[in-house]
Amino acid sequence: MDPKLSADEGRLPFVVMRVPVLVLARSLVATSCARATELSVTESSDDVAAVAPGVVSADVCAGQVLDDLDFDELQQELNGRAASLGTDTAGRVAIGLFADDEAFAAELIARYGACVDIRVGAFEYRLPDPLPASICPGLDETTERGDLDIVAVGPVGPFRRTGDDVLSIELAVELTNTGTGRVEFDPGTASGYLVDSDRRVVAGPGQLGIAAVGMAVDLAPGESSTLPVTLSTTSCDPRVGHLAPPGDHQLVAVVDQGIDAGLRSSPIDVLVE
Repeated sequence: MDPKLSADEGRLPFVVMRVPVLVLARSLVATSCARATELSVTESSDDVAAVAPGVVSADVCAGQVLDDLDFDELQQELNGRAASLGTDTAGRVAIGLFADDEAFAAELIARYGACVDIRVGAFEYRLPDPLPASICPGLDETTERGDLDIVAVGPVGPFRRTGDDVLSIELAVELTNTGTGRVEFDPGTASGYLVDSDRRVVAGPGQLGIAAVGMAVDLAPGESSTLPVTLSTTSCDPRVGHLAPPGDHQLVAVVDQGIDAGLRSSPIDVLVE
């Protein structure tokens, strides 16, 4: 089976628990925005746009400093819920939440207004109109090798749209030499992708980075070996939202075989719920 696929991006296999937020140096936050709870501007002017009480406008936010108490409280609140925390070029607090935390993103925006720049999974929150481009790589450029059978093994679902599956799912691929000569190459990475019923890749390795496999493949005829693979339910296609949609999918693993050379596994059916 050789479906024409659309695609996503990758990372390496280990069971991931919710990890502490990665905090940039405090100096980066020196020009961050504070929550101005005392602000209650009700009239527009040439200098400050009208905002509701307790909500910070972008104009007010730009020159403020996030005080230590607020920053410490925010840092503690984000532990286990965010992949990144820093500031953007406009001086706003930039927060990268995991893909299953849209409700918390809405809460932070309601609390801090224009002082926060929030991403949920791979994309900004809320998704803009028009939508940003998909970041799924094209699997149609991967190939199948005639003398090598590649099959995904390990847990095959159901995969969940919450918890650890949003970060990383530990899988493996089994490679079997079906030819008459040796098969030798040094794979760079091995990544898993979820393909929907429309043959589009909708999710891949997620937010935790691509790790190198670091294992040489050297198989005599008939021999097999396994490589670890990374997958997640974090969406790489904004058309489906921040998470892979629930329902039936196919799992495809891609093993790098040098620059711009990916070997595609046979697809297997999986369920996302």
